[in-house]
This record gives sequence, C-alpha cells and structure tokens, in this order.
Amino acid sequence: GMIATGDFSTTLVMHEAGAHVITAIQPSQVLTASTNITGTPGSYSRLQILAPGEVADAGNVAGGGKLAGNPPTVQGVSVPFPVSIRAVDQFFNTVTTFNGGDTRLSLNTVNGIFIPANNAMNGPTPRAFVNGVTTRNVLIGEQGPWIIDVRDQSDLTKSGQTVEVTVNPGPTYEFTVSSPVDR
Repeated sequence: GMIATGDFSTTLVMHEAGAHVITAIQPSQVLTASTNITGTPGSYSRLQILAPGEVADAGNVAGGGKLAGNPPTVQGVSVPFPVSIRAVDQFFNTVTTFNGGDTRLSLNTVNGIFIPANNAMNGPTPRAFVNGVTTRNVLIGEQGPWIIDVRDQSDLTKSGQTVEVTVNPGPTYEFTVSSPVDR
C-alpha cells in the first residue's frame, strides 16, 4: 500500500538462502530505498540427490529442489557416473555447516554398485557430508530406467529422495582377432 506517514512495515518470507536486495519505491514522491539482506539455510532436515544433468533450485519445494526442464542425462551401461547428495533444509537450501551423517544409496536392480560402497550400518567408514555435500559414483550394469534412492542411515528421521536415471547400452566395438598361420 501507500506510505502515508513515512513508515511502512511488512514481513518477508524467504525460501532461498543467499544474498537478496529489497527495494521500496514510492512513485508519487520519486523515492527509492534499497537494502541488502542475507538469508541463511535452516537446519538439516532432508536429503537431496542430483544426477548428472539436474540442477539444484533452492526454494523450489514442489519440484524437489530441482530446476524444471533439467532431467537427468542418459547414462551408459557399466559406465560409472557421479551423483551429488546434499544435506538440505526444508526449502532445499544446502546446509553448509553440516558435517557428518552416513549416506546410503540403493537401486531397484541388483546389477549396480556404488563407489565407494555403502558403509555397514553403524560401520567404521561412514559416507559423510562435508559442508553439506558428498559425491558418490554409481555404476549400473543393465539397460533400463532405474531408481536411485538416498537415505542418511545415521538419522533415519531425515527424509530421503529418489531420482530416476535411464541407462542405455554402451557403444559397440568391432574388432578382429587373428592368429599366425602355420607354415
């Protein structure tokens, strides 16, 4: 509304951490004022998994924290590819102060492996977050659309996330085998 007395107050709700500029304009008096504010992520409440081709979009809760129009790229059979796993707040902002946890990946096929492998439950080598992020490699040994699921096995109250990745056969190779002729 109009600023009648020279004072104006409002409440802003930000869903995306980072630097923002707020500008107030009163056109009838040609008055403009701006200020910079910085939002910080909330506490770690869920996990996000990003396959190659996907782009994080903090604040996009309905889209799972992912930018629309950027689906996972097709992967090749038996070719390792990285997945980025992030510890995020309820609005999918990366919680860069979080170091810990133990990411556990799973697939809806037995023909896949994770590099590094999952840690045994409460095992000695947790797959931890560093500054809210960790990267794991996935290798799937058969063609198809496959679901990759991530959980934090050190705290199962945190919501996990899944991503569907299409895996196509790798390139075919032609070669000739020859042997010396007996003379």
